Amino acid sequence: MRLVVSEPDCAPNIKRLSVGSFEPAALDHAISGGSLDHVQLGRGAFGGELLHANLSADRRLDYGAYNLPLLACGEMPGNHLVLGLVGSEAGSGTLNGAVVRQGSLVVIPERGELHYQTAPKSRWCGLQVARCTLTQAGVEPLAATTQSANLDPAHRHRLWCVVTSAIGTLAAIERHDADILDETLAVRAVTESLTEAFISALAAACPGDTPRRALPTRHFMLARRARDCITADLSAPTRISELCLQVGTSFKTLERAFVQAYGVRPKEFLTLTRLARARRLLWAASPGETTVATVAMDCGYYHLGRFSRDYAAMFAEQPSVTLRSPPRSVGTPPQ
Repeated sequence: MRLVVSEPDCAPNIKRLSVGSFEPAALDHAISGGSLDHVQLGRGAFGGELLHANLSADRRLDYGAYNLPLLACGEMPGNHLVLGLVGSEAGSGTLNGAVVRQGSLVVIPERGELHYQTAPKSRWCGLQVARCTLTQAGVEPLAATTQSANLDPAHRHRLWCVVTSAIGTLAAIERHDADILDETLAVRAVTESLTEAFISALAAACPGDTPRRALPTRHFMLARRARDCITADLSAPTRISELCLQVGTSFKTLERAFVQAYGVRPKEFLTLTRLARARRLLWAASPGETTVATVAMDCGYYHLGRFSRDYAAMFAEQPSVTLRSPPRSVGTPPQ
């Protein structure tokens, strides 16, 4: 199978970013054109890398690798499907409440909802394509439903090999490696190999049919509603009993729903979300603009010592150190 790859509108547009700590502003744009909010789920110094590439007029690639588990919630781009490949060296993650294992292939529709809990030591790749590209290849994904499939070992290995080779080539182009003789032609070759490999894997996952639907479960719907209530106002005290009343369920059911959807219990999720918000505020501010105490209160902490202990345990850094660092501005992926 050979698909027609449109010419790039301009010179290859590739951006790499090494993430040396939990940087919410950088992770906001993990998916080009999407809108995501991240929460660090594992304690310690976060590290990772991101790569974004405009491959052609109708195809974009996003890639990420993280050492610690994260929760990413938000919306996918409005004009492209996302063909995703996820994997981890240390267990499984969840996507919209469903388990995604090493080498799981997912298809997320335009403006699809994403609630992705990564496993530790995970990496993922998202190829954005126009729906007509899949139609051209004889693959018809469902109109508005996230789909997922577990690949057989041979297709999983082949797809990861193609993705790894593509990331290496794009990184070489981005740094203008002398071994890249023609950057435009190299991008075209990467685009064609990635598109063919993803579509081949998608077709092989369920021959003659589409992959199974990842329909939201009742537990996932409960967790999502409760998350919306929690994030609406992090500065206000939140009682889990009141949260149960708001979403209309019992404490036991809500706890089960959060563990299934996000990997943590509601109380822990509340704390992690508050710390992630505090990290974002401290990261973006200058020392003269705010104080650690102000940020702590804005994020629902009313005991400064407890906030400092929780923050340092989570991010391996005191909040005052984050605030004293120069404000960092992270650009968005290439458009």
